[in-house]
Amino acid sequence: MSLIRLAVVAVLSLWVLAGSVQAAQRELVVGVEELDYYPVYAVRQGEYVGAAREILDAFAQAEGYTVVYKPLPIKRLFAELLSGGIDMKFPDNPYWASDLKQGRALVYSQPVIRYIDGVLVRPDSLGKGVDGIRALGTVSGFTPFAWMDRIRSGKVQVKEIRAWTCC
Repeated sequence: MSLIRLAVVAVLSLWVLAGSVQAAQRELVVGVEELDYYPVYAVRQGEYVGAAREILDAFAQAEGYTVVYKPLPIKRLFAELLSGGIDMKFPDNPYWASDLKQGRALVYSQPVIRYIDGVLVRPDSLGKGVDGIRALGTVSGFTPFAWMDRIRSGKVQVKEIRAWTCC
């Protein structure tokens, strides 16, 4: 089992509750993750920046919308979407919080960003493979899907940290 896998995620999975964004509406409030994941996205001095911002801005310009970005903690984004506090959520994936999405009419875009999902280890753990990993640190709200079997079996413990910001 490789520590690095290619994950094709619908990063630009703008999901919208059916009927919440109508053609006549020209402003979209996009809930975004309030963390530094640069160069994909980050919030710097209150401004949403990165490749995702450029993609979302290009979409908005092509479709005649203005976008208001609303940075939120990862775990609060879905609740804000359901309550109407945001029109769209970015990023997302059909697998994330799938139990909360059941029965909801959500629409996803096609994937636009591909990335490599990996694990960093201390130098003294290099070459030990997955069996040498007992604890996995992740940002609160992230789900390490490739590790779920090992987590469920108790072989790996997850330690969540609150998202950090940079600059």
